[in-house]
Amino acid sequence: IQKQKRKIKEDFEVQKEIHRLNNMNFYEKAGMYALDAVGTLPKVLSLGLDLSAAFIQGLPNVMRKEWRTAFNKQFEFLAKEKNYNEWLANLRSSSFYDDWVVRHKLFVSEQGLKQRARDESFNSPLFDLTVGKIPVVGGAYRATERAFVGFGNVARVERFRRQVKDQLDLGFSPEKVHEWADDLAKITNNEYGRANYAKWAEGGAGIYASLLTAPRYVLSLFNTTMNPLYVAKLKGPARTQAMVHWFRMAGVVSGTMLAIKAANKVNSDIDIITDPNSNDFGKIVYKGF
Repeated sequence: IQKQKRKIKEDFEVQKEIHRLNNMNFYEKAGMYALDAVGTLPKVLSLGLDLSAAFIQGLPNVMRKEWRTAFNKQFEFLAKEKNYNEWLANLRSSSFYDDWVVRHKLFVSEQGLKQRARDESFNSPLFDLTVGKIPVVGGAYRATERAFVGFGNVARVERFRRQVKDQLDLGFSPEKVHEWADDLAKITNNEYGRANYAKWAEGGAGIYASLLTAPRYVLSLFNTTMNPLYVAKLKGPARTQAMVHWFRMAGVVSGTMLAIKAANKVNSDIDIITDPNSNDFGKIVYKGF
């Protein structure tokens, strides 16, 4: 019954989106494409063929099993769309999806009609109408998107699954774990770059994604490294998970900075991009290229 309800709701949302897109007036379409041309499309083109998600969004979690699983899966998704579709279909047909993922709002991005459900880095209608239609080039970009999105999906789902299993194995009842699961899903989303905006700001998500580079990722960094109020509001094991992630992040940042400083002494052309509005934010670059 739960799955049937979800399918009815999803089908309704898809039809609602089709109706909205088909009934946009001239000014709404002009505004959407203008914002896309100025903001989103250039970012999509610059992010194309980029498989750095595992080393940027997932870097603090490199030693965890779910990171390794997601890292390997992204190459399967890159190779064949069928692999990604099968993984997503298996997830959606499982009881874990309805009982835990959907119920507690763990973010799972899907490629498809509903643009707001796609990863914000690839949300460009103009791309779909232009470069996306070029057989080889468009296919390469879509394969990169599958790998990029797929890494985050697998990492979040497996991390959340492990958190739930750990609490059940400790002897806590499913009811008690469900009490904590909203926050467990929330911190897991943040660990892999999918923070939620405040309710009053959520309506502008599309605009933020067009004008800024990965705003949810930047907000995730803020929540997990510089926002003690965010951590204080979490309950049970989610608060512990947030604190562990903070120490992991602090170690990664400190270690990276020390390594770059040492490398810079050897070669002054080695640097790191610190501008959060840059498509290369957090990447180590060589100035000669």
